[in-house]
Amino acid sequence: MLRNKLNLAVYLWLLMGLIMLICTNCVATESNSLESEDTISSSDAVPTIIMTTIAPSVTHTATNTSTPTPISMNTSTPTQIATKTQEAIDTLVPTSTLIAIETLEPILTPLPTILPEGRGQVYNELMSTNKGCMLPCWWGFELGETTIQQVEQFYSSFDASTTVRAFSNGRSRLTALFVDPQIEDGIQIRHMFRAQDNIVIEAEIQVIYSANHQIESFLQQFKQPSEVWLRTIPEPFEGVLPVSLRLYFPNQGILVSYAVFGELVNDNVQVCFNDTGGTIYLLWDPAIWNPNGDKGFIERTNESSELTLEGHRPIDEISNWDIEQFYTILSDPNHTECLQTPSEFWSSP
Repeated sequence: MLRNKLNLAVYLWLLMGLIMLICTNCVATESNSLESEDTISSSDAVPTIIMTTIAPSVTHTATNTSTPTPISMNTSTPTQIATKTQEAIDTLVPTSTLIAIETLEPILTPLPTILPEGRGQVYNELMSTNKGCMLPCWWGFELGETTIQQVEQFYSSFDASTTVRAFSNGRSRLTALFVDPQIEDGIQIRHMFRAQDNIVIEAEIQVIYSANHQIESFLQQFKQPSEVWLRTIPEPFEGVLPVSLRLYFPNQGILVSYAVFGELVNDNVQVCFNDTGGTIYLLWDPAIWNPNGDKGFIERTNESSELTLEGHRPIDEISNWDIEQFYTILSDPNHTECLQTPSEFWSSP
C-alpha cells in the first residue's frame, strides 16, 4: 500500500515538472515574439509631420515627433511608453497696408453780409478798380486759380441769390443774381461762372452801366479788336432802334457785347455812341480754352449762352467803318463821327 502511494507521488511530481517545462518554453516564445514586434527600425524611429497654415500675415509650422521606447519586464504583458515632442514656430510675414486718405475741401469762413446802405459804395469801388486786376479777371477772381466756393462765398456777402449746378463731366456753373445798387427801380443783373473740377475757368458778366466799361474806355484800354460784328433792325420798334455789337479779343480772352441805340437818318441806321446801354462780358483764360490756338471767333460765340452771332454781320461788310476805323474813331474821347449802316441790310424782328 505504502509502495503504491510513493509510486503515485513520483508520477505526479514528474507530471508537474513536465507541465512546468512546457509552460516555460511557451513564455519564452511569447516574450521573444513581443520583443521582436516592439523593435522599430531606425528609419521609422522618429516620424515627422509638418503642418503649414497659410494666413495673410502669420505662418504656423508644427512638428510632431513620437519615439516609442520598448520596456522589457519579467511579466507576460509588455508595457510601451511613447514620448511626444511638439514644436510650434510662428513666422511673422510683413505685409503692406493701404491707408485711404480722404481729401477734404477747405471750409471757407462766411464773409460778413454787406448792409444794404453800403452795397452801392462797395459796388462802385469794384466796378472802378476791378479789385486790382485786369480782365479777364473779374472782381479779383483769377480764372484758372479761384475756386467756385470762393466765388459763392463773396456773392453771398453781397446778399445775392446764388445757385450752383454740377454736371457729370466735372463741370459746374454758379449763377449769382442781385440788384444793381445804382439802379433805383431794382433791375436784376446776372454774373455767371463756369468751373472745371471746382476751378473757375470762364465768367459771363452783365453790366448795366459803368463809366469804366463804356465802349470808348474799353477800347482805350484793350486796343483794337480782331472782330467787330453788328446787328440792328431797319426802323424803330416801339420807339427805339436797338443796335448790338460784338467785339472779340482772342489774346486777352474777352468777348464783349454792347447794346447801343441808333436813329433812322434817311435810309441809314446811324449810331453815334453818345450813350451805351448794357454790356455783357464773356471772359476766359486763352491757355485753358484754346491751348492749341486752333479755335476762333465762331467757336467762342457758339459756346456762349447769350453772345451768339445770330443775326450779326461783320462791320466792314455792312457799314461805313472797318475794324481799324471803328477802333481809331471810338478810342478818341473827342470823336464826332457816327457809324452808318443801310437799313435795307436788316430785317424787322
